[in-house]
Amino acid sequence: YDPLLYRIQYIEKLGYTIKLDWPDDINLTHNGLIQETISTSAFADDTQWLAPSKGNAQQIINISDQFFELNDIMINGKKSELIVINAKVKKKDCFIEMGSPRVKVTPLQSSEPIRILGVYFTQKRGDAHNRSLIKTEINKFSRLFNRKQINISQLTYLTNSVLIPRLKYRLKCTIWEDNVYDTFFRPILSCSK
Repeated sequence: YDPLLYRIQYIEKLGYTIKLDWPDDINLTHNGLIQETISTSAFADDTQWLAPSKGNAQQIINISDQFFELNDIMINGKKSELIVINAKVKKKDCFIEMGSPRVKVTPLQSSEPIRILGVYFTQKRGDAHNRSLIKTEINKFSRLFNRKQINISQLTYLTNSVLIPRLKYRLKCTIWEDNVYDTFFRPILSCSK
């Protein structure tokens, strides 16, 4: 898999480039440009391709299709998902084609979350999808203990060792004010009374 990732990132120079003007010295008015190009995020058999345009994305997909065909790897385009942020193409042209046979992959609805290694993202700005997921997870957890004879020490242990690590993982890309967490945790606190 490394040869494919290397070719896309370094030989073809495809991917999304993020740039930042950063001061070299606070006493000087000179800024230095920091930039990084990222074409992929891969873990085991879970791969996300990142591209600044439809053309760039289709080029990455075409190269990866060649690699997969060469290595006798079947990719199911029907299981693939596409997120488009700040589209510059018309809605009818907003798709990529991948796999063998070619499958047209269209973007999800703007508010529909996509799960990447247990963390959810949407095309739409905001965190409504995460709020909904967290609220559901906490309510489900608290319902388990509503009618159970459980003492505060047991509830604390389960909350700290099961619920909080799950929430921390799901919220890796989300930062909220303390009062938001307090509101979400009210069902847990009511279990302890």
